[in-house]
Amino acid sequence: MREIRTVDEIAARVQSPLRDDVFQFERQVQMQHLPWEHAKPFLKPNVTETMWSGVYAPLTEELVLDAMKDYLPFAWEKALNHRGLSASRSVQKFRAWLWLLGDEEMEAFARDDANYAQYGVPILHKISTHFWVTLIPDHPRVDRMRVGLVCEPGCVQGCIDLTNTEGTH
Repeated sequence: MREIRTVDEIAARVQSPLRDDVFQFERQVQMQHLPWEHAKPFLKPNVTETMWSGVYAPLTEELVLDAMKDYLPFAWEKALNHRGLSASRSVQKFRAWLWLLGDEEMEAFARDDANYAQYGVPILHKISTHFWVTLIPDHPRVDRMRVGLVCEPGCVQGCIDLTNTEGTH
């Protein structure tokens, strides 16, 4: 069972960002759900309450799920097309959304580096299957990459052959 996070939990998480959130993508996703009085200590001095009101969104399960659903096609495109930084950013955003939802099992799966192989396709597949199975792209790469295989035999674009014990692509 999941329970959506409270404002105090979000503020605590933003105050002590995770080590693996180097570029603070997760923090950015979480911050937007802090009301002005909670967000102000983390904002640049020139950000006004009026400016923040254009960013702030009260946290609801529906809002988070809508954001995830809207972002999913972009994430799939980046992962399937070997866009390393964009694929990584996508996974980080999904981790933040899963944390906000309080979905600890899904968040743990998304946070496990072993599941990131092949640009996070295993993570995107699990999220898609869990929430919106109809949003899984009909693409031959999906079935291979979701189980850790290279997108196609002989891939030179960056897939890692997890079956190759010599550590080469």
